[in-house]
Amino acid sequence: MCIAVVTRNHHGEVTWVHAARLEFSDALCEEASTCCLALEVAKGKGCNFIIVESDSRVVINTLNGKDSH
Repeated sequence: MCIAVVTRNHHGEVTWVHAARLEFSDALCEEASTCCLALEVAKGKGCNFIIVESDSRVVINTLNGKDSH
């Protein structure tokens, strides 16, 4: 399966896109892996302020260290 990360600047303009081919056991694993990839790539590009958007509240709450219920 192919996943993609799209980044935008503070004006909403696309600044870069990164894609990877990974295999997943389920949709939640796919969403979590995509968010982790986004954070790794952003860190590697020297980004200091990162906002992650996702369809999965469970993934976002976990990334923020919150209970997912």
